[in-house]
Amino acid sequence: MSHRGGNSSQALRSLAKGGMPAGRAVTKRHHRRWTRRLPEQRRQMILSAALSFFAEHGFEADTRELANQIGISQALIYRYFKSKDALIDRVYDRIYSSRWKPDWKHGLMDHSMSLNYRLKRFYKSYLSTFDQYEWIRISVYSGLKGNDLVRRYFRSVVERVIRIIARELRRECGLPVHANGAIAHFDLELAWNLHAGVIYLLMRRYVFQVTPRSDNDALVEQTIDQLLPGSISVLKDRNRGAPQSGGRNRAARRVSRSGAKQRSKST
Repeated sequence: MSHRGGNSSQALRSLAKGGMPAGRAVTKRHHRRWTRRLPEQRRQMILSAALSFFAEHGFEADTRELANQIGISQALIYRYFKSKDALIDRVYDRIYSSRWKPDWKHGLMDHSMSLNYRLKRFYKSYLSTFDQYEWIRISVYSGLKGNDLVRRYFRSVVERVIRIIARELRRECGLPVHANGAIAHFDLELAWNLHAGVIYLLMRRYVFQVTPRSDNDALVEQTIDQLLPGSISVLKDRNRGAPQSGGRNRAARRVSRSGAKQRSKST
């Protein structure tokens, strides 16, 4: 199944069938079908078409062209969305905010399971949720044009994913985690690199049209097995000699005191 323009065209054709026919001529029968729809249904139909439209053409595209492809007037779009920016904000809510699952955060911090298992479980769910043509294409367009939409998304990713993974990597290495939430720049970069290694699968699929040769879950398994040991190794090497946290640090102090007592007795 193609992930390119077909999805966009299909969505727009579907909206045109459910609302007004394409072109300027509008029969009374089609007009009645459109007007019988509830306002929220119309709003959601326009939003769905806009999502596909912006994924194909970017946010610089004119809403007049969107209206023409849908088969409605531009004025009707602005009846439901007061401005183009308001429409883009709703696109953000649809493809980003509404998809976040609160249990992801708790799962990443569940210390009853190994970090390897937690990361694999999280990214399998995360990837399946965001494995969508429109999501990745809109993200790329937004980033290239400096639109605030993608910056808002990345700010939320930093708080909800990257900072958590950075802290969990430190715990995995027995390193202290600052109570005030402060995280070293290079610790965040380690977490970003791990995250990017998974998300790049979608870039290949929907931006470069180079489809990975395996299913998402198998790719996540391999990516985590590849990147997690390296991240841990780098973090340990960079913090070699630093005090360890929690039980590991207390155990080290007990061993040190025991050794000191033995040396005292021997003298």
